[in-house]
Amino acid sequence: MQVIIPGEPMRYGLRLVAYQPNGPRLGVLGQHLGFKAGMPHNDVSSLRLSYPAGAAGAEWLESPVEIALEYAAAGGWVESANGRFLRIKRGGDNTDQTGKRSYDCPGYAWMTRKLVLYPGGQPLVEGKRPFNAVSAGAILRTLVNEAHARGTLSHLAVDVTTERDSDGQFWDKALTLALEPGTDLMALLLNLAEQGVIDWQVSGRTLRVFNEGGELGRDLASGPGPVDLRLGRDVDQAPDDATLEDVSSAILIAGESSLSVEVTNRPRPRRGAGGRATRSKAELRTRGLRGCSRSTRWNGRRRSGYS
Repeated sequence: MQVIIPGEPMRYGLRLVAYQPNGPRLGVLGQHLGFKAGMPHNDVSSLRLSYPAGAAGAEWLESPVEIALEYAAAGGWVESANGRFLRIKRGGDNTDQTGKRSYDCPGYAWMTRKLVLYPGGQPLVEGKRPFNAVSAGAILRTLVNEAHARGTLSHLAVDVTTERDSDGQFWDKALTLALEPGTDLMALLLNLAEQGVIDWQVSGRTLRVFNEGGELGRDLASGPGPVDLRLGRDVDQAPDDATLEDVSSAILIAGESSLSVEVTNRPRPRRGAGGRATRSKAELRTRGLRGCSRSTRWNGRRRSGYS
C-alpha cells in the first residue's frame, strides 16, 4: 500500500518482505490481495495475508518463511517493531481456480514458547528454581543463555544485560521469585508485563525488554513534535466494544505455600434496576508469589504486589 500524489515524493507506504527462516532476505511480496496486521502492546503480534498462487513470490510461501512488515514515511523502508512474522498456517479452497491462499502468521515472539527453563545445577526449592533479589534482565538472560548453550533458538537475540534494559537504563526493580522447570520464556514475559515490571517487544529477531513505563511508555502526543492522529484522516476504524464478563467485586490471589489474599474492589458495583448488584469473586493464581509487600491499582482493580 502506498500514498502517491503526482509530483510529490511518496509520503507513506507499507510492504511485505520475505526472509528465509533465520536467514537472509528473499524479496518483496508485492502482489498480495490484502493483509491485516495486529501489534498489541506486550503481546504476540499477528498477520493474516492472502496471496494468489501464480503471483511473483508465491513460491516463497510454499514453505515456512519469515515475513517482515516494512513502512516508509518520506524516507527509506524500515521494518516495524513487532513486525516480523512466521509463515506457519495456511488455508485455501481447491475449487478456487485462482489458487488464492490465506496465511495466518504469528509474530516472531511466538518462538519464545519453545524456550523453556531447565532445573539447572542448583538444588530446587519445593520443586521450583529460585531467583533471589535479581533484576528481570538477570532472569531473562539466565533462560536465554542456557537455551543457547543447548542449541535452542540460537538465532533469537536479547539485547539486555543483568544491569541494564534495552534502552541502557538500570533495572528499577529487584525480583524474588521461584519458577517451575518447564516454564517458557513467553509465559515469563507475559507475567512480568502484567505485573507492571517490564515492557517488551521484538525487533526483527531481537527481543527487547524495558523498564515498565520507560522507552515504550513515552508520551508522543506532547512536546515539540507531537503525533496527531485524527479520526477519519489517520484512523479509519475505531471499534468500541465492552463487556462485564470479568467484573468482580473481590479477587482472591493465590500464591505459594498456601498464601491467599482477598482484595476487594471499591466502590462496589452500582445498583441497577433490579436492586443491589450481587457480590462476585474471581481468582488469580500467580506462580512464584510468596508474600505480599505492597498494593497497586491495575486496570481498575487493586492487586497486591509480590515478593
